[in-house]
Amino acid sequence: MYSAEEAAKLSGIREIWEAGEFAPFVNALRKHEAYRPKPENILMSLAPASAGALKTSIARQRAIKPRFNLLQFPPEGESREYRQEQRFAATWTKESGFTIQSVSPIFAQMRVRKSAMELQLMQHAIDISIEAHQRAQAFASQAKWEYEVDAQVAYTFKLRNADNWGYPDIVGCGPNATTLHYEESQGPVKSGELI
Repeated sequence: MYSAEEAAKLSGIREIWEAGEFAPFVNALRKHEAYRPKPENILMSLAPASAGALKTSIARQRAIKPRFNLLQFPPEGESREYRQEQRFAATWTKESGFTIQSVSPIFAQMRVRKSAMELQLMQHAIDISIEAHQRAQAFASQAKWEYEVDAQVAYTFKLRNADNWGYPDIVGCGPNATTLHYEESQGPVKSGELI
């Protein structure tokens, strides 16, 4: 775990607010007003607490003129994946002085290159997944129910200290093996049937 100081140094984030402060902050931003959350809603702060520092902070907030520009995904209409974000962006009128821009292209570029640490973590996750699949396949011949095979996958993840999966496993036997994204794992495992 990083200390607040380490997290701030690595990320540049100096203050973290409770999520309930988002709406009042955005309302103040729309009106070009300074905003400070309730003290009990500041979860982490490395910002100076003096009144003079607060005035300086407010002056800086007023001086910030973010430039955003809404990009449509897909261009012809509303995106199913980013619907909430697109609707939020659409509420910012030209009169507000703000426009919204999607950061998706920036994140897409960042994902193109992986650091050595990211590659190592990805390989570790792949190795755990391979072991889980092999364990489930080896156990399948003695299983009576799909959930028993499913449990072998979950067991391997826990055994290797993986907190969660990147995608849920699908264990289906017989007709269930032909169901796209079947996740119930409640059917019987019968000899001679595809699993």
